Amino acid sequence: MQKNISSSGLSAFILRTGKHNRLSLLVIIFLVMPLLAICQQLENQKINLQLSNRSIKEALAEIQKLSNFKFVYGSAINQYSSVKISVHAGSITVKDAIEQVLKNTNLRYTQRNNHVLIDEKPAGSTPASRQEQRKPGRIAGKVINDRGEPLIGASVRIEGGQATQSATDGTYSLMLPPGIYTLEISYISFQSQRITDVIVKENNSTPLTIAMKTKTSTLDQVVITSGYKKASISGLLAKQKNAAELSDGISAEQIARSPDNNAADALSRITGLTTVDKKYVVVRGMGERWNETSVDGITQPSTEPIKKSFSFDLIPASLIDNIVVSKTPTPDMNANFAGGYVQVNTRDIPDQDFLTVSLGTSYNDLSTFRQQLGRQSGKYDYLGFDDGRRNLPARDQLKTYLELSNEIKGEATQNPYLYEQSRLFTHDNFTTYSSTAPLGLNMKIAGGKVFRLGKSTTNKFGIIGSLSFRNTQEREQIDFISRGGWQNALGLNLESNHPNSQYLNTGNTYNTNTTWGSLLNMGLQLGKSKLAFRNIYSHIFNQDFTQVKGWSKDQSSMSTDIPGIEEVNRPLFTDFMQNKLEGRHQAGRFKFDWGIAHTEIRRHQKDVTYLGYSNISINDEVINFPATNTKNSTGRFPFSRGNYAYRGKDWNWNIAVTYPFKILGAEQMFKTGYFGAKRNGVQDYFEAGLYNLPNNLSREYQYLSPAELQDPKNFNKDGFAWLPTIGGNSKYEGNVNQHAPFVMFDNHAGPFRLVWGVRAEYYKYEEIENPNDGRYGPPDAPLPEEKKWQYLPSVNFTYSPWRDFNFRLAYAKTVSRPQFAERNRFSYYDPMYSAYIWNSPVVSSVTNGYDFKAEWYPEPGDVLSAGVYYRDIADPIEMYNAFTATNKSEFSLRNSKRAQVYGFEADIQKGLGFINSALRNFRFTGNLSLNNSMVDTYGTTTIDEDGNVLERNAEGKPVSKEIVYRDNRPLYGQSPYSYNIGLAYITDRWGVNLLYNKTGRKYTLVGSNLRYSELQNPYGKMDAQFSYKCLKNRALDIVLNISNLLDETILYFNNDASYEYDGEVKNGNNQMDPRLDNPIFYTRHLILKSGKSKNYDKGDQVTYKSHTGRRFTLSLNYTF
Repeated sequence: MQKNISSSGLSAFILRTGKHNRLSLLVIIFLVMPLLAICQQLENQKINLQLSNRSIKEALAEIQKLSNFKFVYGSAINQYSSVKISVHAGSITVKDAIEQVLKNTNLRYTQRNNHVLIDEKPAGSTPASRQEQRKPGRIAGKVINDRGEPLIGASVRIEGGQATQSATDGTYSLMLPPGIYTLEISYISFQSQRITDVIVKENNSTPLTIAMKTKTSTLDQVVITSGYKKASISGLLAKQKNAAELSDGISAEQIARSPDNNAADALSRITGLTTVDKKYVVVRGMGERWNETSVDGITQPSTEPIKKSFSFDLIPASLIDNIVVSKTPTPDMNANFAGGYVQVNTRDIPDQDFLTVSLGTSYNDLSTFRQQLGRQSGKYDYLGFDDGRRNLPARDQLKTYLELSNEIKGEATQNPYLYEQSRLFTHDNFTTYSSTAPLGLNMKIAGGKVFRLGKSTTNKFGIIGSLSFRNTQEREQIDFISRGGWQNALGLNLESNHPNSQYLNTGNTYNTNTTWGSLLNMGLQLGKSKLAFRNIYSHIFNQDFTQVKGWSKDQSSMSTDIPGIEEVNRPLFTDFMQNKLEGRHQAGRFKFDWGIAHTEIRRHQKDVTYLGYSNISINDEVINFPATNTKNSTGRFPFSRGNYAYRGKDWNWNIAVTYPFKILGAEQMFKTGYFGAKRNGVQDYFEAGLYNLPNNLSREYQYLSPAELQDPKNFNKDGFAWLPTIGGNSKYEGNVNQHAPFVMFDNHAGPFRLVWGVRAEYYKYEEIENPNDGRYGPPDAPLPEEKKWQYLPSVNFTYSPWRDFNFRLAYAKTVSRPQFAERNRFSYYDPMYSAYIWNSPVVSSVTNGYDFKAEWYPEPGDVLSAGVYYRDIADPIEMYNAFTATNKSEFSLRNSKRAQVYGFEADIQKGLGFINSALRNFRFTGNLSLNNSMVDTYGTTTIDEDGNVLERNAEGKPVSKEIVYRDNRPLYGQSPYSYNIGLAYITDRWGVNLLYNKTGRKYTLVGSNLRYSELQNPYGKMDAQFSYKCLKNRALDIVLNISNLLDETILYFNNDASYEYDGEVKNGNNQMDPRLDNPIFYTRHLILKSGKSKNYDKGDQVTYKSHTGRRFTLSLNYTF
């Protein structure tokens, strides 16, 4: 018997290898593991077996001829000489073939290497008793039409046996003894089908989605016959191939054939999609801001506190029914996107009872078993809950310096309440502690049960649920930072031979993450009605402790040999809950769909601390000590803390009616409906700083540690006190009301199809409260005007000249709405940018999109496609960099005038069996998106392109005017290219996947000129996965994931040094051409230097450089 490779031993061996040898070893493993798999047992070799009325000996001889195995048998086989065997299987394992030949006998088989011994079973083991011991299996799936829509009441019958009908959602299920079956499917006005070689295995479910075709007058009596593999793959592709809109997707059947663990893993297999950090998604090179996500039809709020994005790793793969990514909308679809609409649909009624338990651990070669810095942990941090040590006083318990002074009509330092309120801060969350980062841990349990109601196979009640836990403690190593307040010491540009390489601003971000995820769905199917109740809840604790040592821009008076230190600790607790009740009903030809849902998200950053250290050199010894705020301090440094809470509540409801009809024998469809939503968002902020009360502290209050500074005995007029910071008590609240009726037609005529209609969307944003610190003009300044009604037409045209070919044309108008977090004017500090970020008033971005795509499906499961697209975006929202009077960066979200995006995408998904039959289990996937964008933005100037003053005021001084100009950069967040390349080897037991994705450079900040912009250099990421299913019925799945194999450098830069002005720019007497103050003149005459590129070049200014390390995750998944 061949010995299996131990995944745990393999993981340990990999971790012991050297850094440079590790990649080579993994490549060798990737090549060797498929060879090992070929040498596995009977179930891993497939043959094409065609037997008609053959004896057992003849059948075994045929199997021997088609396989690598030899059969040995004695005289016991002769007693079955009259038994005749008929098997027709286009792709069947040797194991299943032998079992089919011997199933009605008392013979058994035993494998010995490449020999198979046939002998008689021991006494008492009869065919009947054997059959009774074997558990039944199931054939389950969905019956759909040629548009991918469910067919209700279709007859699904086993040839010569039991039968059932498809339910309201098109699903069906047949419980059968293990064996090989032929299915007969029929439905009025559709061609009947006969599907052979459907294998049912013991205690397993065989998935089969059946795509039916409409009858024509010349094919009334024709029955289409096909094998299981072709029929099942055709069903899987039916939705994509026949979808009304341009879309790509992946189904539960496809996910089941892959080693994917969650929705993020599955998304990486979809055309034009790139995953970031294995949880966020980029569509066609357009970042999260331009995409929309729904779960079970409900648009999702952001799972991140400061940006629009959704974390897809929260959803286990075992609970997914399908994922569809629409790149153009139809009128019945959410239209809040310009890149893609990612729709995740979970299962409600399972095909069969199941229970899966998973346990895993992870190792990061940069973090695990190494030093992990942070604040003191609470008792329940590992479980993701706060024990109260991050609680701060309520905001109404604190008074400002002015309030305290007015209360006693004197100096606040004389008011005893100043020191009483200071003693309300009872926890020290400023002292830094050191620990060792442990291995990561992940656990999951998922299960489902179905109850049959009465004798009908379509009446049933099902329940499905999941509970998962994950904890990781990792770090990002900051190799250099010169963002925001950090200066670029001595012009350092990070070249390896730089003479001042010791002046690096370096640091680390230490991350602790605990994630709980749960799902509980229920479904009731009764006749032609179906009800489903879907529930999702997740709880996330994410804490980032960032420590940077370096030279800041306000450190000029300090010795350049001694770096300063800044520390920011950001604990974030997030709770996300969604509940949805939905129904589907059939009444004659009318179909009714309805739903009502509640979504709530709570984000609480508890006791975020900001700490800056000063230093002094005494007798060649450097002493670092925390600084405190002075009375004139307005920022968060050097010593402050804050609470930042957000609560968002959404109510959504919808109803739709569909009516199919015919015109000249061709199927047509009319659909109308309504969607409504009411949303409320509340953000509450509170900040307080530790202030030194006298201007000059006495010796006893100098050079204290963070803990000593917070000692209550030091809260007095000669020491320190806690006070709310300026602008520290702030609250934001907003409401959104949305109503969207729609009408849609789906018209067919021969090879032509036209899906068209309009969605009328009413959107009203109401601002109840919003802080204003003067950046936005007067506090009562009106909000920007925005249309309350948007009419969003869409047209999707498909021409199918051949059965396996589509040409698609589409137009759609969509609207990308700002999130509540993007409207709040309160500034927050991001230590990764070392800058304050705030929002100026923004309006929705309106996009007109045009698409053309050609699709070819040469073989079942294979796709080749290519297309072009164009997006014209009005009022795109971008992140701008604006320097303050103190030469520090502040970032803000603003609307630009217009953006235009031109793109090309291509996709190939192809099995490699056409090269050689030995490669039939290999599959190549690759997709490419190329983009070019242009942006028209706003600028201010006092002169025209010729240098003439535009206007003067009464005093004769130039007046600044706002102008619109074409900037020489792409859209914020837009990558010029992105691609995925994947190679997979998948058998019944083995799974090997190698995936590499890369995105080109993109702007992460834009400014009025290149000096204020920042770009991310092209970044690629390689992941590998090895899985092996063992034990009976492949119940145990061992999975080794290796993430970020190459650990490529994360690099952000400014390339102002790579540009120069052309000959039109005059530089005389060491003075720049004054016309450069006009943005139009500036952008028109700015060119790349010879030998320079738009990517990072030697001499460009590096703003941020880091590494995150490789992650190795070993998981054991057992299905009962």
